[in-house]
Amino acid sequence: MTSRGFGTLCAIAALLIGSIAGAAPKRVLVVERAVLVMRHGIRAPLDGEVPLDTRTGAPWPAWPVAESRITPHGVRALERVAAYDRRLLAARGLMTPNGCPAGVVRIRSNSSDRTIASGQAYAESLAPDCDLAIEHKPLGTADAIFEPLRARATAFDARAAIASINRETGGMAALARRHGAALARLDQVLGCTSAERGCVPAGTPAVSASADGHDLVLAGPIRAASGIAQVLLLQEVEGLPRASVGWGRANPATIEQLGALHAALFAVYTHPPYMAAHQAAVLGREVLASLSRRDRG
Repeated sequence: MTSRGFGTLCAIAALLIGSIAGAAPKRVLVVERAVLVMRHGIRAPLDGEVPLDTRTGAPWPAWPVAESRITPHGVRALERVAAYDRRLLAARGLMTPNGCPAGVVRIRSNSSDRTIASGQAYAESLAPDCDLAIEHKPLGTADAIFEPLRARATAFDARAAIASINRETGGMAALARRHGAALARLDQVLGCTSAERGCVPAGTPAVSASADGHDLVLAGPIRAASGIAQVLLLQEVEGLPRASVGWGRANPATIEQLGALHAALFAVYTHPPYMAAHQAAVLGREVLASLSRRDRG
C-alpha cells in the first residue's frame, strides 16, 4: 500500500522491514509508503520581502507575475520534479508508470496562493489528466501543519524560545558579526550611493516576544538582509538575464555567499531545539499518521 502527503519543507521516505523467500531467507528493507514534504515553486518576491527603506543604485527588476505568485518557469520546474518523482515511485513499486493512481495519492498544500498553485502544478505532471484533488484550508487560513506558531497549535513560550535561540546562536549581535562579510558583500551588490550608511536598514540586533507572546520579533541586520538575499536567489533560479541578477553584480558564487544571510533566519526560527520542536511537532505527527494508517489514501 502507498500513502502520500505533501507540504512545504523537506523530503522523507519510510522503509519498513519485510522478507523474501529463498534458501537462506534474509530480512530486507522494503519501501511500502512514502511521504514527500516539499517547498513551493519558484515565485515572485513577496510584498515587503525587501524592506521599504532598502537603498539601491537602480530600480529592482520587474517580474512576469504579481508579488508572491508562482512564475511560469516555476510551474515548469515543478512539472519536471513531479515527472521525475513518478518514475522514482514507479521504480519502487509505489505507483504504476502511467495512468491515474486512484486512492493511492494524497496531496495537501498550505493555504497561500503560491502553495496551492504549486500543488496543482505538481499534481498535473505527477498524474496528467487525472484531476487529483489538492487538499488545503481556505485561502489565507493558518494551517497548523505548515504554520504552527501562527495557528497557535503548540504551547509556545516566547521566553523559553529566546533562551534556546541565544544558547544556539550566541545572541543576535554575535549572529550578525559572524555574517559580517556577507552583509558587506550585499551592500556592494545593492550598489547604493550611501556607502557610509550602508544599503540595508539595520537597527539594533535583537529577538523579542511578539505582542501576544505567541511568536517572535527579530530585528537587526539579519532580519533586514534575509529577505533581500532571498529575492536575489529568486532572480537567479528564475533565470533572469545575468545583467538583472543583482544588477549584474551577483554571479552564482555571490548568490551562494549571500544565501547564508537567508539561512541565518532559520538559525533563529527553526534550528534551536525549542524552535525545532514547536515548528515540526504538527507536521511530524501528520507524517507519522500518514505512514501508519491502514487505508491506501
